[in-house]
Amino acid sequence: MTNPQQARATDQGRYYEDPQGGPDLISVTNVLDHSVGKPILIPWASKVVANYVLGNLPRVVSQARKDPEGILKEIKQQPALMRDAAADRGSRVHNRAEAHLLRAPVPDEEDPEVMPYFNQFLKFLDAWGIDPNRDLEAAEATVAHRGLGYAGTMDMLLHLPTGATRKRRRQLWLIDIKTSETQASTTVWPEYDMQLAAYRYAPVIWAPDGTDIPMPKVAGAAILNLRRRRVNLVPMQANRASFAAFRSALTVAKHLQHIDKTKFIPLTPPTDLDPTTLRRAA
Repeated sequence: MTNPQQARATDQGRYYEDPQGGPDLISVTNVLDHSVGKPILIPWASKVVANYVLGNLPRVVSQARKDPEGILKEIKQQPALMRDAAADRGSRVHNRAEAHLLRAPVPDEEDPEVMPYFNQFLKFLDAWGIDPNRDLEAAEATVAHRGLGYAGTMDMLLHLPTGATRKRRRQLWLIDIKTSETQASTTVWPEYDMQLAAYRYAPVIWAPDGTDIPMPKVAGAAILNLRRRRVNLVPMQANRASFAAFRSALTVAKHLQHIDKTKFIPLTPPTDLDPTTLRRAA
């Protein structure tokens, strides 16, 4: 994930500082992380741990005899380490794609982890006949909904030749990039639909100078799945029903984040109870 200028990390996840003042706005991905369960993560983490143990079995057995607590800690860290590595790689892919679209300096021209994904991104542009100078409306732009209290950064607004006419009139699409080493290029998850809807129905885009730009109407929203050897553009609904679901998730996330856990104090039995009265009541 990239780091927009207004974004900041907190103990409760990512928030955005409003350039025009006012309260901080919770990020769209923060909302979904706190309110939408991801059951796939449990078998994924189990597989990561199992593969790590099997791949390092002699050393794991040896360390288990010498330092069982240490090797247990090492094994338990593997899902988080793999998740963080994947997130870092995804951010670098996003940065490279953004630099290409904006004709900006390339972050690292020969990044061996990024290049397979970036090459698929170039294939996507070629297949759809996209000329960034003509078809790019915005890249890595932060949208905001002050009324609901959220903000988020969308990857691209691109004009695609999806019109129904014979000449294929170009239409504006909201596109979010997803990378993965293991998932198929056709794989999407329900929370992606809510994420795109949150971007789509945010009223404004924050310009670099901090002013508001009205969010343009889009013809559609899609996930651009980049894999090492494949690329697929998968349309999502991102409609009003999807936005209503996101608003519900937003309510849940805010509720969970603002619960005062210090007020959850165990009850203690009263000391003046009459055991005889209690036996009669039973």
